[in-house]
Amino acid sequence: MDRPIQKKNNHKKLYFSALAVGLILVATYYAFSDPSSVRLDKDDIRLGTVQQGPFNVYLVGNGTVIPRDLEYVLPKAAGEVISVEVESGDLVTQGQTLFVFENQELLEEYETREIGLAEAKAALAAKVFELETQKLQLEMTVLQAESTYKVQQEEYLAQKILMENENSPVSILDYRQTEIRTTQFQKIYELEKNRLDNFHNSMQVQLTQYEARLNLAEQMVSRLRERVDNLQLKAKKSGIIQDVELKPGQRVEVGSAIGVISNPDDVYVRLKVSAVQGHRLQQEQKAIIDVSGVERLGKVVRIDPNVKGTTIDVDIELLDKEAKLRSNMFVSGRIVIMELSSTLYVEAPSNAIENGSSTMYVLSQNGDQALLQKVQTGYLSAGKIQVAGGLNAGDKIVVSDTTRFRSAESVALR
Repeated sequence: MDRPIQKKNNHKKLYFSALAVGLILVATYYAFSDPSSVRLDKDDIRLGTVQQGPFNVYLVGNGTVIPRDLEYVLPKAAGEVISVEVESGDLVTQGQTLFVFENQELLEEYETREIGLAEAKAALAAKVFELETQKLQLEMTVLQAESTYKVQQEEYLAQKILMENENSPVSILDYRQTEIRTTQFQKIYELEKNRLDNFHNSMQVQLTQYEARLNLAEQMVSRLRERVDNLQLKAKKSGIIQDVELKPGQRVEVGSAIGVISNPDDVYVRLKVSAVQGHRLQQEQKAIIDVSGVERLGKVVRIDPNVKGTTIDVDIELLDKEAKLRSNMFVSGRIVIMELSSTLYVEAPSNAIENGSSTMYVLSQNGDQALLQKVQTGYLSAGKIQVAGGLNAGDKIVVSDTTRFRSAESVALR
């Protein structure tokens, strides 16, 4: 019974002895090692090399392609969609049919107005015929009165000459009667002429009333005909049509936007850039737009004075006229704020501060250590930062995240 108890005591002695040895080893390690140093594999960090040469200060942003000249497709007649002749992205030409609508009420009203127009034309024609007949009768009456007057006037003049002879064959009584009849026929002739002139004025007034009714009917039919023609909606200009979502059977109302036509050759780029850096922007600054991996040259043409959230809108005009861009295409761009012919620069570490002092881990000459030191920095641009002091061309620095060993003054690399 005594042997198992003795064996158990031996195990406890061995456990405490091993623990004491481990504590001694740990204490020895910390006693003879640098507490500010960290050991890392080189593969666990990313390095950047200080370079000297041209350095451009960019203001980067993302944006979209915007057409300069937009033509909204707006129906001028309400109706149901019968057919959709185009799809978004199609190139259309001026006058091409885009959509066909149906409006039964409009067609019935158009037919009714056409009947009314035909009736107005017939009424005017009948009135013209009636008035022309009356005018002819009055003109005949005037001619008859004129003829009678002239015959009587000749008789009067002849008797007047005879009365001047001493032995006139015409008696005084006959001469006076002829004179009176001549005066009467003259007045009748003048009255008939006045009657004809008054009829001309009356005729024009009556015709004006009928012509006004006809013009009103023509205007109504013309407007309805235009609306009926607009049931086939045609393109007002050539370009790329977008935002087409109509389906047959849908109802459209007058003035509702059902598409947009834009000129693919007349577009610009609107970039959203940081509002904090907005004070650096100026008109005519050079810009480089990345279109699907191809860089296109442009320039700043407008700077929005209003801040939207944390960004400012900047409009870029493309100088490369061969660049084929589509509306609403996503692009990225860089605006050149400053161009330095020669300076030191390096890939910016995550903790780099623009125009200030930053602490960076710099590789030793033999590359087995990264030592923490202060570096004077200048402009920060597109992931790179200008070196104003503390580094030389060819120096290597740690550019990957150093948060995990930030307190260490050096990092041993193996």
